[in-house]
Amino acid sequence: MNEDELTNALINKPRPTDNSPWTDPEIYPEAHYTYYGNRGVADLYIYHNNSVGAPKRGHVFEIKSESAVRHATGANEIIRQFNQLREFFFLGSEYEVPNRIDFELCFLPTQHNIEHILKNEAMYTSTVSHERSREHSPDTSFLDSAPVDPNEVKLNAQVTVRPPNAESVHPCYIFTGDRNYLDHPFAYDSEGNPKEFDSYTEYVKHQNKALHTNYYDAIKLLDK
Repeated sequence: MNEDELTNALINKPRPTDNSPWTDPEIYPEAHYTYYGNRGVADLYIYHNNSVGAPKRGHVFEIKSESAVRHATGANEIIRQFNQLREFFFLGSEYEVPNRIDFELCFLPTQHNIEHILKNEAMYTSTVSHERSREHSPDTSFLDSAPVDPNEVKLNAQVTVRPPNAESVHPCYIFTGDRNYLDHPFAYDSEGNPKEFDSYTEYVKHQNKALHTNYYDAIKLLDK
C-alpha cells in the first residue's frame, strides 16, 4: 500500500449528488506551499466552497504509508512534517483560509504503522492537542488572513487510519484534540446518540466494517 492508493481513494470516494454542501469539492493532490524557506507539499487538499451558505471547509492531508514510516528517522520527523504543514500551508500558498480547517495525519492500516503509533502514543496525543498559539509550533498566525473573524475559524488536528479503498475510505480516529480513542473509543450511532465502546476494534467495526474486516490483524493491536 502506498500514499497514492489512499489519495486516489479519497478523491474518488462516493459523494452526495443532491444539494448537499459537500457535493462538489475542489480537489488538489500534491498541493505545494512555500514560505520563507519553509516548503513542502500536502498529499491532498480538499476544499468545499459551499456556495449554498454553509461554512467553507478545507481538509489538508498528510498521508503515511508503511514505506514512509520505515524511512523516517522516527516519530519526531513525522510530527515535524505535520506541524510544518499546519503552520505554513496557508501562509505559503494561495488557498483562502476557510471557516473550518481539518489537518489530518493519516496512516495506512499496516501492522508496522500501528506498532509505530502505539510506540509513540504520547507524542502523537500531544501533537494534536496543541491549542492556538504564536509561541509554540505550529504557529497559527496564518489565521490573520482569514476572510472571517480568526477567532471564529474552527481548527482541528487528528491522527487517523483509513483503508485505501474509495468505497470504504471513511476515517477511524486514533487521536484528536480532545480525545485519545485508544483509551476512550467513542462514536455516534445511526440516530445521533453518543456511544462508548469497550475496545478500539469494536469502535472500528461500528465506524468502518471494511477496515475492521480486511485489516483486523493490524487494528486489533490497538486494543488495550
